[in-house]
Amino acid sequence: MTVDTFWRRTSEDSIRDRSPSELRALVPHFLEEGYEAEQERGTLVGVEDTGSLIGALLRLGAGDGPGAAAARRFSDLPPGWDDYWMIGILDADTVRQIADLFAHATLDTWASQHGAALANEAAEMGYSGEQHESVLGTLLSDAREVGALFTAAAADQEVVIFRVVV
Repeated sequence: MTVDTFWRRTSEDSIRDRSPSELRALVPHFLEEGYEAEQERGTLVGVEDTGSLIGALLRLGAGDGPGAAAARRFSDLPPGWDDYWMIGILDADTVRQIADLFAHATLDTWASQHGAALANEAAEMGYSGEQHESVLGTLLSDAREVGALFTAAAADQEVVIFRVVV
C-alpha cells in the first residue's frame, strides 16, 4: 500500500477559520491540479512512502537529545488532526523547532547509524527486497527536501499544513 505525505507552508492568516475540507484543497496530491506549481514555488513537498521513515530517521537520530521533542512533533499527528480529511496544521513555533532539528541533523550519519532500525520500519510498512531498498534509497533526498521546506517556512514564520493520502 502506498502512503503519500504532503507538507505545505503558508501564512497563518491564510488558513485561519478554514475547515478541514478547505485546508485539504490547499494541499494538492501529486496528480491534482496545482501540485507542480506549488512545488516549483517551494511551498509544497510531497513524498511517496517515506513520510513515516523521515519521522523515524529524525526520532532515531535525535535520540534523547535536544531535538527529541521536535522529532516527536514531526512524527506525531498534529494537534487538531482531522481523521476524515487526514489533515492537520503544525503551528509556527512547532515549524521553527522542526526546522532547527533539520538544521542540526546529520542525516547521512543518522541513516548509516540507524540503518537496521530504518530497515525494520520499512519492513513493518510491508516492503521487502527491492521495494525495501528503493524506499530507503529515496529517504535521504526526501528528508532534505522536507527539511528545506521547514527551513523556509520557519524563516517566514509560517505554519505547515500536513496531509496524508492512503
